Amino acid sequence: MKSLINIFCIASLLVIFACNSETQSPSKPQTPEKKPQNTAPAPPAKPKAPEKQYYTSSVFAFKVLQPSSWEIIENRMPNLPVIFINKAAGGKETISIGADNKTYGDLVNYYDISRDFLLNSGQIQSITEESEGKTKAGVPFKRIIFQQSAQQGSLMSVSFLYFQNKMGYSVTCSAPGNIFDQQRTYYEEVGQTITF
Repeated sequence: MKSLINIFCIASLLVIFACNSETQSPSKPQTPEKKPQNTAPAPPAKPKAPEKQYYTSSVFAFKVLQPSSWEIIENRMPNLPVIFINKAAGGKETISIGADNKTYGDLVNYYDISRDFLLNSGQIQSITEESEGKTKAGVPFKRIIFQQSAQQGSLMSVSFLYFQNKMGYSVTCSAPGNIFDQQRTYYEEVGQTITF
């Protein structure tokens, strides 16, 4: 239980740290931009899903879709093998992989303990969805979508929880609401293509 709490605390703190660690460029005086007349404003750019490549952990025995252009932080904590940080989004978008070898018994117990931790952590504003499914390889998972507080505003997160080879695993994707909504399909792909 203690290591599970550490995984979620560390993942949440790293998201907050990543949001705050970005250096801010000095302010430049803004000069009005000359726009050609009779031109419609361009629609906002939608974030592009990263190219597909995979990250493999031989120590924790998993392979997961890795955003190719994101920063990789490995083994920050014993139960947090890897975190991917999207610097292009100001470090506010992260994907973290947790692995815990405590005896949880099964996926239902692992999920219940994880959910209780989230609710009691004080960082969760609300749980917006709970569901279950199977990865493309047929591994059962439980999914929880929640809103959490961060120093620079609230973040939306989706966590996929798995129980394989007597280990609890989590894939947690977090971002501000507008980025989260645009990248939700990609986060689902990451959560559903992990292999053990």
